[in-house]
Amino acid sequence: MTDEAKFILLQLYSIYLDRLEDGQTKQISSYFGNAKDSYNNFFLGLNFEDYIEAVFELKSKHLVSTLEVSDNFVRLQLTSDGIAYSESTSKKDYKVLLGLIKDLKSLIV
Repeated sequence: MTDEAKFILLQLYSIYLDRLEDGQTKQISSYFGNAKDSYNNFFLGLNFEDYIEAVFELKSKHLVSTLEVSDNFVRLQLTSDGIAYSESTSKKDYKVLLGLIKDLKSLIV
């Protein structure tokens, strides 16, 4: 998995956890909107085309699901496989998760 894809996945997982902490349901917490909204809300430091490519890489690994339109998507959702991968990678430790995100971001931005 590329560093960009791993960064995006772990960032989505972090947001998912924050939403759960705020009392949202798992289903609502796992949705991140369309390509433009998810990029503008969470990933402005990345190149947009690289972001789209990384999301499709994650989709090919079944870590996110998308509803695609042309070379774009209108819905992005973190899957149970994506959540499980993120839990395993971060050892279910929020500080470890944030450290991983910071390290990956420094490699790609």
